[in-house]
Amino acid sequence: MTVLLITGTACVLRRRRKAFPIFALLAVLYSYLYFVLQIEDYALLFGVLLPFALLATVMYLTRNMNWFEPLSKEES
Repeated sequence: MTVLLITGTACVLRRRRKAFPIFALLAVLYSYLYFVLQIEDYALLFGVLLPFALLATVMYLTRNMNWFEPLSKEES
């Protein structure tokens, strides 16, 4: 119901194009959290897997970024 309320608000505000990705993301997130709460014995293991995967993805995507020179010479 929370996911429908949030995406319904986006639809009412005439942002229907952005409502479906928000709905999908929230539905996956709430489903994952429900799954982790249901498996009490392995909750710590599965609760750590998602943040680890997200952190690894961010690290991989930003591996070539030069953090010490925010603006390259071509952009300025």
